[in-house]
Amino acid sequence: MSDKLRVGLAMLKRQQEGDADYDGALDLQRSLSKNLRKQLSKLDSEHGHSEVMAILLEHAPSLMAAIASAQTKDLAEARRLEDLLVLRSMQLVESLMRQAITRQARAYDPNVVTRHIGPTLELATIIQQQAIHTKEGH
Repeated sequence: MSDKLRVGLAMLKRQQEGDADYDGALDLQRSLSKNLRKQLSKLDSEHGHSEVMAILLEHAPSLMAAIASAQTKDLAEARRLEDLLVLRSMQLVESLMRQAITRQARAYDPNVVTRHIGPTLELATIIQQQAIHTKEGH
């Protein structure tokens, strides 16, 4: 059997069975985007590095690995997973928001973050206003 076939079968088995080990799940998730990473590396040398893409490619596999390796046999474990996923999701949002500090993000499309951030900023403003009103009311 060829090496490529063995690797492919091993990956399929891990996908089917899940991976209770976070590091193993993270390796699997990263391996799924290996070709994309290679292609982007070539683009980077020709067109410059995209911090936005790097942020996404760092956070997405981490989130998926946390999901794939999760053990939620009771409410406490489900709460821990929920907390971890929200924390990592907010870290992703924060990282993307940092790219909106200047008008042009370090991205293949320098306007990609500002083009999509409007609704997030509106929600953040509403949440901040509610927090201020809650403090004033107490």
